[in-house]
Amino acid sequence: MLRKKINYNLMNWLLSGPAIEGTDEIVYVNIFSLRNFVHLNEVAKLYEATYGVSLSSVVTTEFANDMGNACASICKYCHLSILNQ
Repeated sequence: MLRKKINYNLMNWLLSGPAIEGTDEIVYVNIFSLRNFVHLNEVAKLYEATYGVSLSSVVTTEFANDMGNACASICKYCHLSILNQ
């Protein structure tokens, strides 16, 4: 079940940003606000493995403001939280 949600979020992120002109901010906000740090870390790892670019880089590119920095900070926190367990 978790893998299915991770794959779903991965595809949503691609289709909401890098694959289109503009950005569908609602998708990003929903994923970042409704998923736990373990899930977000798994999505970020899979995103980078699949597309060759980090999710942190994508969010800072898609959002040229505080929103991008906030999402990148969440990605970093998720990664560090997993390492510290």
